[in-house]
Amino acid sequence: MNTVLLSDLDIQIAQNPSKVSISYFPNLTEAENNTNELNTIYEPINSINTLYARVTNTTSGCFIITDIYIEVSDLPKYNIPPTLRKCSESLTANFDLSIQSDFIQVSPIPEAQQIGYFTNHEDAVSNTNSLASEEILNFEAINGDVIFVRLKSQKTGCFITTSFEININPFPTIPIQDVTVKCAANSQTTISAATGTTGETYLWSTGATTPEIVLNNDGDYWVTVTSSLGCSNTKNFKISTSRTASVLTIEEIIFTDENSIVVNASGSDNYIFSLDDSAPQNSNVFKDIPIGYHTVTVADLYDCVGIAQQQILVLGFPKFFTPNGDGTHETWHLTDADIRSNATVSIYDRYGKLLKVLNANDPGWDGKFNGRDMPETDYWFRAAIANNEDLIIAKGHFSLVRN
Repeated sequence: MNTVLLSDLDIQIAQNPSKVSISYFPNLTEAENNTNELNTIYEPINSINTLYARVTNTTSGCFIITDIYIEVSDLPKYNIPPTLRKCSESLTANFDLSIQSDFIQVSPIPEAQQIGYFTNHEDAVSNTNSLASEEILNFEAINGDVIFVRLKSQKTGCFITTSFEININPFPTIPIQDVTVKCAANSQTTISAATGTTGETYLWSTGATTPEIVLNNDGDYWVTVTSSLGCSNTKNFKISTSRTASVLTIEEIIFTDENSIVVNASGSDNYIFSLDDSAPQNSNVFKDIPIGYHTVTVADLYDCVGIAQQQILVLGFPKFFTPNGDGTHETWHLTDADIRSNATVSIYDRYGKLLKVLNANDPGWDGKFNGRDMPETDYWFRAAIANNEDLIIAKGHFSLVRN
């Protein structure tokens, strides 16, 4: 039932309602006698209703009576709009809100109607701050936004408000790598697209519809996962077989200077490298290695073959020496006494001629060969170090400077 708040009419009857007392009555006689005053909340009986207002001066007690006509019109008929939904990688998306207009308005539309969109209920009631046309056609929303709609009859001026919600749902995140490598010894590999969310459906390029499948052959595959909210995502991926050998070996360790090495290995397609107890790395280069013994470990990234290990020795030696008689840097030898005690060091000139062999007790090379001073230039050395049952060979070069 439609109701009218009679006190809202006071301002239409008196210019200053605060200085008078206004009462409402169903007929003239009762208004004159001031009996059977109507409640403030009035329920109209007919489409057109006549009431009488008694306006009394609160100072003098004098009053006048005026008649009031209340016409009751039906509110616009409407349909409750549905929730707008969209899938997005983020929780924001753009929507065309105008698609709701045809759904909200009852067809056939009985009279000319005005429809507006608002971001809060207060604005919809007061018809302020309505969304502009360009905003309605391309509204930037976040998940959970509520849009309020005002539908007004152009004939009667009556209006209703309703609302609808905006839901922005994420695409499923499929936990499959771009490339999955299986070992040659394993003819099968299991691939899972399950995201841990209930209600999802799956479709694989093989035709399977289960969360995971077993694949035997290398090749390109895809899977489409659809959430319970209707958002779909497709993941393309590749299956390949790792080339393996029976043994993973370290072919060569190159000392680029006294504290850096490059490790070359064979037996797999993809390696990871570690030095002593360090975390594995993809690079085969190690820099700033402390002087002393170290263990290099090479492993297959996909764990298809075993590991290979080799002990290395990072030597400490002077990059130059100055045999000029001033008592400083007069000889050249390995700097670590413990390593020197197990080493035999051969020194060569640039042409490969052997100039000196240093043993554990030698004080070092004095820059002479057969009693003659050798010229200022670079010289090379080869150190053979006994380490338990192994013999470690290390090479390097240094400079002889006389000035």
